[in-house]
Amino acid sequence: MNTLNFIKNTNLNNAWVVEDNMSIYLRKGAHFINGEVAGTIDIANVEVSEDYRNKGIFKEYISYLITILLANTVVVINYTVKYLYIENVLNEMLILALPKLGFTCINNNPPCFFKAL
Repeated sequence: MNTLNFIKNTNLNNAWVVEDNMSIYLRKGAHFINGEVAGTIDIANVEVSEDYRNKGIFKEYISYLITILLANTVVVINYTVKYLYIENVLNEMLILALPKLGFTCINNNPPCFFKAL
């Protein structure tokens, strides 16, 4: 399954999606962000082929996912998806890169990040 199929499928709340040289575990959820419960698309796990690591492939994927989310209304548990949420970030390079891409850190341990759509 690819990302667009997952986003458009109203019967699926979580799935591994496969895109170029990577697999991503996505979840449709809700989180308390900025004083409200809001719908989110959660990136829970990412596996990038070894030859493609540290080459910007995940950064490109984030842009692609945001483009899909802006073009499609997604409702989760009666909440419209307003945020992209990346949970439990363990990669130090990614922890430093996400704020540069407009993500806000939630100081969990390990940290989580969100970005408004």
